[in-house]
Amino acid sequence: MGKFIYQELSDRFEEMIVQGTLKTGDRLPSVRSLSKEEEISISSVYQAYIDLESKGLIEARPKSGYYVKFSPRQMHRITSVNPSKPDRAQKATSLAEEVYTNLKKENLVMLSVNKPDAAVLPVAKLKNSLLQVIRKDPEELLDYNSIYGNESLRRQIARISFSAGITVKSEEIITTSGCLEAIHFALLTVTQPGDKIALESPTYFGLFKAIETAGRIPVEIHSDPLTGIELEALEEAIEEGVKACIVISSFSNPLGASLPDDKRKALVELVTRKNIYLVEDDIYGELYFGNARQKACKAYDTKGHVILCSSFSKSVAPGYRVGWVIPGRYYGEVLNLKMSHSVSTSSLTEIAMAHFLENGRYDLHMRNLRKVLHLQSLQYLQAIHRHFPEDIKVSQPHGGFVVWVELPKGRNTEELYRKALERGISIAPGQLFSQKADLNNYFRLSFGKPFTNEIDMALKVLGELMAE
Repeated sequence: MGKFIYQELSDRFEEMIVQGTLKTGDRLPSVRSLSKEEEISISSVYQAYIDLESKGLIEARPKSGYYVKFSPRQMHRITSVNPSKPDRAQKATSLAEEVYTNLKKENLVMLSVNKPDAAVLPVAKLKNSLLQVIRKDPEELLDYNSIYGNESLRRQIARISFSAGITVKSEEIITTSGCLEAIHFALLTVTQPGDKIALESPTYFGLFKAIETAGRIPVEIHSDPLTGIELEALEEAIEEGVKACIVISSFSNPLGASLPDDKRKALVELVTRKNIYLVEDDIYGELYFGNARQKACKAYDTKGHVILCSSFSKSVAPGYRVGWVIPGRYYGEVLNLKMSHSVSTSSLTEIAMAHFLENGRYDLHMRNLRKVLHLQSLQYLQAIHRHFPEDIKVSQPHGGFVVWVELPKGRNTEELYRKALERGISIAPGQLFSQKADLNNYFRLSFGKPFTNEIDMALKVLGELMAE
């Protein structure tokens, strides 16, 4: 489905503002003149300007016109992350336990949890799907699910995978209880106890747990905040014995980095040439802010060296725990692991999710979700620009849920985390995301919650705490 004319016009202006072609204070063409110039209706121009206003990028001045108000280019952008230092695994582990224990406190402003808020999810349609499947065949819901996963669900996952450049049959997909379980099965399949497994640094702390509980050894590979894992460093690690690699290919957690298309191809070529395996975490792939989804690394895999893992936890229903794995040549091995681990996944959530995907207008939901998250990212960035000290650097998200924040060297975000917690605000300290790199002066914010006065005040408080 194509975009409306006003959306195309809004996107063009937004790109010029973000790229710096239009700067803060610049006046935009009048509605009437732009209507004539573009040969579009006045109402389309008005709608485009209203869209830009809602994102906080422009403002209307009485009897004067529209002016550029804010651009992310005004902010100091993160261009690098601290290199690795001596092992600090125990500290990262204990910090994770502390942060997640404190999440149970009441009345916290949750800026630390990397998930969509219920307000941006299809709650009514999911409820309707649940009621429909309960009414239709309640006995089926009480029975064990297929060991492969619900057939209708796998058929819908195959359909959705096409947008990632993957042509796959439903019988080539195995469902799992979330994405992390899929990753766990993949790692156990392609490696042996004691093997080294490469992963981005910084990265989601749950991946360290998955590797270590499987008896494998994590090897951190430095990542660029924009373009992801550094392939030269990865190749060196492979030469030193790494047997597999885990990469969050789109909008990584916590950096928000995405591998460019040429880097995805190069990564697949590298693991194929070195005869190791890439476990691709594609959980954020559908949450892009641009015009089109990038192809998954799996789309470039012609020799069976990529295992793709994903779920609906970040896009539809976090609590449903509906994930999947496309294991390729290792289908039988992954299926055996699932049978020995849990035998089958939940019948109720898989059948309800299948019904939603077939009847709940998933594609429309995703278009709306991407639009809402894009708007929220700009609102959060604008508030950060307004409230945080000038020497702070931030990432500029092109998808996903997270902003990565850098304080000057010598600052301690664990201390900031504890002070913020006393004020009813939860953030994710940077040291959560590495066992070796020094990330004490970084932290992660999530913009999954709609922007409100409460969020704005929380960001203001954070700015005041950083300025102390």
